[in-house]
Amino acid sequence: MDCLRKSTSPNEGDETEEQRAKRIAAEWTSDCSFEAEGTGNAAWLPKFLQTYNLKKGLVDVNGNPVESDFDDQADMCEIVRALIANGKIPEVGEDINFIDLKVLDYIDCPGNDGQTQLCAATGKSFAEKKSWYIPLDGKTININNEPKYVLDQNSK
Repeated sequence: MDCLRKSTSPNEGDETEEQRAKRIAAEWTSDCSFEAEGTGNAAWLPKFLQTYNLKKGLVDVNGNPVESDFDDQADMCEIVRALIANGKIPEVGEDINFIDLKVLDYIDCPGNDGQTQLCAATGKSFAEKKSWYIPLDGKTININNEPKYVLDQNSK
């Protein structure tokens, strides 16, 4: 799961038409291909790691832990890849080299069934990194019913 928004041929000229078509089809170019700013008020990464208690943190295409997200990869893809690699969906395992499509059954974003569900939003340009918001407080991206929130018995 490489999460690349734009890929290049590994061996320029040695790629068959079928290989080229598959590579291009795998590029992240949908609404989920955004890149959010990871600093200041929009620092989603520390909150994400804490909310889901990710021991490995973010991972690269091979499942190896990395310190920060990649600028050339879609953040939503990196989020899902990290959740899988950290074992948050036991039913699909931690192997990010083969991800069963049933993983989609375990992803749920804020919004009711039958309505638009938003995993991230921007009120400005798609390309403006600082404008992206990933809901990680309250009702958030829910993966395999996690995170679980418990009402504080001491609050009124």
